[in-house]
Amino acid sequence: MTEFVRTWDIATLLRLAGLTVWLTVCAEYLGASLPPPAETPLTPFWLVQGVIFFFLLAFAVAFWRNMRDIPAEETRRGRVLLLLLQLLPALLISQDLSYIVALESALVLPRRRALQWIAGQILVMFCLFMLFEHFGLVKPSAALLARDPGIASGVTLLSLLTWQIFSFFGGWFAAGEARSRREAARLNAELVLAQQSLAEHSRAEERLRISRELHDSVGHHLVALSLQLDLARRLEEPARSTHIATADDLARRMLAEVRQVVAALRQQPAPDLRRELTALCRAIPEPCIHVQLADEALSAMEAAVAAVLLRAVQEAVSNTLRHGRARNLWIVLRRIGDELRLAIRDDGQGAGEVICGNGLTGMRERVTALAGSLRIDAAPGRGLALEIRLPIRGVLA
Repeated sequence: MTEFVRTWDIATLLRLAGLTVWLTVCAEYLGASLPPPAETPLTPFWLVQGVIFFFLLAFAVAFWRNMRDIPAEETRRGRVLLLLLQLLPALLISQDLSYIVALESALVLPRRRALQWIAGQILVMFCLFMLFEHFGLVKPSAALLARDPGIASGVTLLSLLTWQIFSFFGGWFAAGEARSRREAARLNAELVLAQQSLAEHSRAEERLRISRELHDSVGHHLVALSLQLDLARRLEEPARSTHIATADDLARRMLAEVRQVVAALRQQPAPDLRRELTALCRAIPEPCIHVQLADEALSAMEAAVAAVLLRAVQEAVSNTLRHGRARNLWIVLRRIGDELRLAIRDDGQGAGEVICGNGLTGMRERVTALAGSLRIDAAPGRGLALEIRLPIRGVLA
């Protein structure tokens, strides 16, 4: 069994970085609040701490879920609601969490919506700061305690808002880089698919050239052979023997040329699925392609079957890149008895109804030509799944 997969995309790394900051905030809060003061009633204290840690946990869950797919190209209500859920503990528990929210907003919202979000977040932070300042709840850093209270508050506010902007544009540039990588990966994947298609087209052109040569040479000999046999049928000996000998010589020449053509066709190698799919996976960083190829399936298939399966994988990958918006694509090839089964599925947006364009129509025609079957399943939010079943020997339908 051959299996290969890539991991650690940018979304996963940013998720882990954000959770590291969250753990730091939790540890800092624990260190500041525990143990409780001796005069504090324990029941209200632990009740308040439970509520606080509930919101902290909700922050982590919302962050992890919201960062599962970046950068976003469209606004989804669920993403905004998760950001609002995170902003609440950031405002009431620790301002350090607001830096995560600022960075996250640039990653999970389209650019225009992200700018609107950070403007609103800065405005809310400013109003809340002024409210806390009015009630004397703002605590400047130790370095500012000796300064004038107005200056200390101004510097604290400036620092808070500056870090908001810094975090936001850090996410902004990360999202831009991710978009560029995604577009470059898509173009590179299309280039690889085009190169593979060109190679297959070249092989088809070579077969067409050989068939033309076969038609021209054998057709000419067949006409001459028919003429010699017709003359031999009409004439008497010894002229008949001469024409029969000529016909026999023509038949031998045709047999030799047919053997040459067959030998040339046999020299056309079957596509190496393992090598071709490895090259395809390396060229496409996103979506992450998971491939499982059963060795008994690879060793049993004929050239025609291998070519059809390769084209099916190429078409499925191309559809996922263009329409699927998927993070993962699974390709599984296995052998069951005298049948090969290729299963391809992604975790993209799916569709309520599958409309077969030229690509899927051509895929179905190639599979049907080898007495196989193609099944397509899709549903909104559940991605697209294909299953191809082919006889190992690729019997023509």
